[in-house]
Amino acid sequence: MAEKPTWMDRIRSLAQGLRAKPWISRLLLALSILYILLLLYLSRSEIQNIDWGSFGARFAICAGLYYLSMLLQNLNWSLIVDQNTRGLRENSEIYFNTLLMKRLPGGFWHWLGRSNMYAEKEKTPANNLVKSNLIEWLSLILTGLCCYVATLTIWGGIAILVLSAGVILRLGRNPSRSNLQSLPRVFLMLGLYLACWLLGALIMDILLDGIIAPQTSPFLLSIKTWSLSGSVATFVFFLPNGALIREFTLTALLTPYYDLPKVVMLALQIRLVFTLSEVVFSLLSLQLIRLSQRLTGRPKAS
Repeated sequence: MAEKPTWMDRIRSLAQGLRAKPWISRLLLALSILYILLLLYLSRSEIQNIDWGSFGARFAICAGLYYLSMLLQNLNWSLIVDQNTRGLRENSEIYFNTLLMKRLPGGFWHWLGRSNMYAEKEKTPANNLVKSNLIEWLSLILTGLCCYVATLTIWGGIAILVLSAGVILRLGRNPSRSNLQSLPRVFLMLGLYLACWLLGALIMDILLDGIIAPQTSPFLLSIKTWSLSGSVATFVFFLPNGALIREFTLTALLTPYYDLPKVVMLALQIRLVFTLSEVVFSLLSLQLIRLSQRLTGRPKAS
């Protein structure tokens, strides 16, 4: 009696079916961009209320910080999928090509888009890629919770960090070959994700200081709020644009401290910074990858 296909087999089969239809990837990318433009159009009245004179400089600083966070997450992805950085350029090509899929239609298509591109390159076994996606997702959630708990008790944060390392090591075990992760690599990866959460909190703090009186928003509150709202949003990233969970959670957490209109303005500014940065810096990074490939005579990025 034939064995029933596992859920990984079904995902692989679906990816192989979609691989024969390249127009799907192009359509998803076009929908991602159109969705972003629609969000900006629907928020046009709130955008008009932004003091662009003071927001412009803050936007540039925050966009730079967000790009740094994107680069760290991209580096982590290469460490997760290959356990080294030798394939960084090829992994970066896929990372930035599929980045916008997280917003529309959602995390499932983000993972499926990755599977599709890796299948075309015949580089990474499907089972390992599923594990890599899962490791990335859990690592982001666990390190976000680690940051949040650390604002309440440092020992609690350390305990979650150690627990996170154990979970990732257990998930990365593979009896048929060397483990997907080693302990030093796991702690390096978790440390880089912690740095990303701190960069996000710093972005929020900079924008918040531009909306309320400067120096009145404690950075610890930004870490606490950002890490918790971001962890919740990452947990539900399979929904289109996270179903705006980050904005709702951020508003609920900050309204006890600040007026609702100011919190709503903050959520809008964060959305602008993240959305525009992802579009601009993803395209910029792909162009740099193509330039690098031309200079070294490698095949062009798709």
